[in-house]
Amino acid sequence: MATLTRALSILDADGRPFRKSVSTVAVRGSYDSAKTTVDDVRHWEHIDALSADAANSPAVRKRLREKARQEVANNGWARSMVDTLAHEVIGTGPRVQVLSGSPEADEWIEDQFERWAAEINLARKLRTMRKAKAQDGEGIALFYNNPLLRGDVQLDLRPIETEQLATPGILLAPDQIDGIDLDENDNPARYHVLKYHPGGEQYGARFDEEVSPPPSVDEVIHVFRRDRPGQHRGIPELTPALPIFSRLRRYTLAVLQSAENVAEITLLLKTRHPEDGGAILSGTTQGEPSEYTAFDVFDIERGMISVLPADTDLFQPDPKQPSSTHTDFIKTSLAEAFACVCMPYSVGAADSSDENFASGKLTRLGFKRAVRIERDLDWNPEVRRIFAEWWREKRYAVPAALRANVRPFGEWVVVIFWDGTEDIDPEKAARAKAAMLETGQISYPSLFAEMGLDYENEQQAQAKALGITVDEYRRRLADKLFPPPGQPGANQSNAKKGKTNVDAE
Repeated sequence: MATLTRALSILDADGRPFRKSVSTVAVRGSYDSAKTTVDDVRHWEHIDALSADAANSPAVRKRLREKARQEVANNGWARSMVDTLAHEVIGTGPRVQVLSGSPEADEWIEDQFERWAAEINLARKLRTMRKAKAQDGEGIALFYNNPLLRGDVQLDLRPIETEQLATPGILLAPDQIDGIDLDENDNPARYHVLKYHPGGEQYGARFDEEVSPPPSVDEVIHVFRRDRPGQHRGIPELTPALPIFSRLRRYTLAVLQSAENVAEITLLLKTRHPEDGGAILSGTTQGEPSEYTAFDVFDIERGMISVLPADTDLFQPDPKQPSSTHTDFIKTSLAEAFACVCMPYSVGAADSSDENFASGKLTRLGFKRAVRIERDLDWNPEVRRIFAEWWREKRYAVPAALRANVRPFGEWVVVIFWDGTEDIDPEKAARAKAAMLETGQISYPSLFAEMGLDYENEQQAQAKALGITVDEYRRRLADKLFPPPGQPGANQSNAKKGKTNVDAE
């Protein structure tokens, strides 16, 4: 067989068999989403390749914030969403803890800053900026001198609307974004702030008048959500939810109108006579003949017994709205709308009826993490800037007795505290924190910081309530948590009972 196969082979001039030529075809993979088919042309017809600043042009931002303001002003769900963000992120406002090298100076500085923040309503202004960030796309404020403030610091903060951060004129230079001049490193070098709001009565012919003198970069706080590299202006955080909110409003009004139409009709008469324009019901009213044609209405006397005309039936309309899926549609739509700011439905709608205890805690973890990240990346740096500007004026008023051990400001440690979040199971949370303290997984400052409290102030208040010194209180606390070797502590004595310090107390 092998000999036969060799005899049938085709040989070349050198006696070698020819090689069979194999045609190769290049296999090219592709992405289904990269194809343009008939089915998805309409869905993707508005895609573009614009840069972040070009996509967020003044016209686009104007249109989006007008829609967002309209929705927040007229939609309770949108208003609740914006208010919840401001309450969760800003709350009652920031508190500052200072480590300057002198405990006495630290206490005095923290107290003075708290008094100044309360006088200028810092927490309320930051909440307003947080609402503007969600509704308008940007939270903007200017430092300015307010001579009406009491005390030796006249520094104040004035929130402004995003329309006032704008470059006068129509044409922008290559290094200009609407309201911002950029340096060679793409950093803001100058802000253009209009003196009057473009929608105000004072605008008029002075549309291009700027604040004088122009605020420097250090005098402007500009907070917005940065979703793309090279983005210098923000759009409303509600942008993805705007179509959902408008759809919900239309749907709710349609359901309500349908239900009202049915509710306003008590009974209907149905006749088997074809309508020919003549009377379908004849009778007498107080001795006078009367006729009723199609779509006429008449009253029904109370407690009467009536004989229906021939070939007519009496029936009551059956309401079809709201349907059985009405609630599910509302919940699904709201969950999608709240998701654009990492807010679970149970938080945005204040409705945990569909959650058990464990799932309720789990769904809130992501939202708590989002709030913590926003505070650390967006608001803590701005609060430190506010504190630094305040200290620039306040440093001259420090009593001489407190200046001895104070280090230069650049060496200070400034910690920002915000409101803590309440645990839905405080007993279990207390046990877990006590165990973490005993094992060294968490420190007292961090523990109190989670609750939005300053541990030094709380220890001083507790020592005063017990009638002992702070040092004595701390010693007792240390002995309770970390007893000397061989001596049973409170936790060890309660270990068999399954209790911790918190349970024992």
